[in-house]
Amino acid sequence: ESDPDAITVLGACLEDRAEEVRLAAGRTIALIAGPGDLHAITTVGALLEHREEIIRCSAIDVLVRMTAPGDQQAISAACARLEHPNAPVRRAAVNALSKLTAKGDHLVISALNARLEDADNSVRRSAVEALAQITEKDDEYTVAAVVERLEHRDWAARVLRCKCCPTL
Repeated sequence: ESDPDAITVLGACLEDRAEEVRLAAGRTIALIAGPGDLHAITTVGALLEHREEIIRCSAIDVLVRMTAPGDQQAISAACARLEHPNAPVRRAAVNALSKLTAKGDHLVISALNARLEDADNSVRRSAVEALAQITEKDDEYTVAAVVERLEHRDWAARVLRCKCCPTL
């Protein structure tokens, strides 16, 4: 297991204004964090709620680099933010799940299906894109959920769902 103090300091560096510092901190965390390192996942996962999008994106990248696809602790860290009151945080969580989740994970697919009804258009779009990445082609439940929303009030959402249908 990694040194918790080092992870905490490096986690703070992920919030640095300089991109080079954020990238170096992210690479280092990914190198020293052991598989399933709860402190590292918690530290980086908390940044999914950061007010600045660039920091949330850095957190997603680090989570993906330091964990294997399907890592349940990293997935839980992202899922915990799907109901966050701020849409950019929910979108960051959806984007993280699209990269952290192994294809066919029904619990995550179900959580993302719920985001198809999100109040924010960008979260709905991200959810459709994420579902297209992690859903098996023969998953009738998800295909039905996306197709059902082809009549959504938002025309852009309908277009995106049409584009995703061939990948589902």
